[in-house]
Order: sequence, then structure tokens, then C-alpha cells
Amino acid sequence: MVFEFECMISGRNILELEQKMGQISAWISEKGPLVIDYMPDKSFEVKMYEALVPRRYSRYFAFDLVFEGEAIW
Repeated sequence: MVFEFECMISGRNILELEQKMGQISAWISEKGPLVIDYMPDKSFEVKMYEALVPRRYSRYFAFDLVFEGEAIW
């Protein structure tokens, strides 16, 4: 099963945006549980399927989070 989420982060400058992207990358680099807000009674064991590739805009980065996983409810 593949999950894809479109995400956006904002920041005051490019340095802050790059720091935030680094924190997100570190946070999601390991395999772990995923609970989706509209399915709170189910969880999935997931790992990153694709690398994070931010699209840069003036004060924000947009990126896709793509996970591969299986249900563990």
C-alpha cells in the first residue's frame, strides 16, 4: 500500500526553510507507525518510498511525502 501526502512548510528565510526540511527528513527517515486523522482506529507500519524533493517558492517549500506500508491494526 502506498500513501502520498502533499505538504507545505513556510519560513522567514531560506535558512529557516532548509532547517525545517532537515528536521522533517530526520523525523521520517525511520520505519514507523502512521495514523491518519480520518482513520484513527487503524494504523500502518510505513517507510519512506521516495526521497523528499522540495519545490522552492519565495517563503515556502512544497513537497510530497510518499510512504510504502502495510496495515497493523
